[in-house]
Amino acid sequence: MTVGITLLWIRSSKQNSYKDAQLDLLIKELSSQKTSLKESVETNKKLLGQKKSSEIVTGHISEKLAPLTKIFKYDPRDAIFLGMPVDYLIFGENEIVFLEVKSGRSQLTSKQRAIKQLVEEKKIKWDTIRISGDVDVCDTNSDLNLDEKLSNEPTIESKE
Repeated sequence: MTVGITLLWIRSSKQNSYKDAQLDLLIKELSSQKTSLKESVETNKKLLGQKKSSEIVTGHISEKLAPLTKIFKYDPRDAIFLGMPVDYLIFGENEIVFLEVKSGRSQLTSKQRAIKQLVEEKKIKWDTIRISGDVDVCDTNSDLNLDEKLSNEPTIESKE
């Protein structure tokens, strides 16, 4: 009887050692796959960053070249490039156009959507300021009342 118990214990011990070895191999494999996955994620992040960067550069080039294309339906001599918050102001004979150039799948920014809505609602005005020789220059943000001016800016949420 003792020999049988000893043989069962040896067999059980060998099975446990085999299972432990398999478990160790699985843990090492998972660790290797985890490292590989991390490297793949980092590579994909770099590639995505490079792609986005190239899309931005392409957009900037497209903005500048737009007046030279066949789809630009305005006289390029009437187009004034601003870049931000809109790309062009077109001063035609009978109209003034706010023009935004987009490439790829780019969308209007929230600021651009707000401007578009103001233009569509005809909330546009003309203003003139006259500067004389004795004008005081603001030397701080508080002199400019920027906080007050910014808090009074319209915040319009709309969809393109």
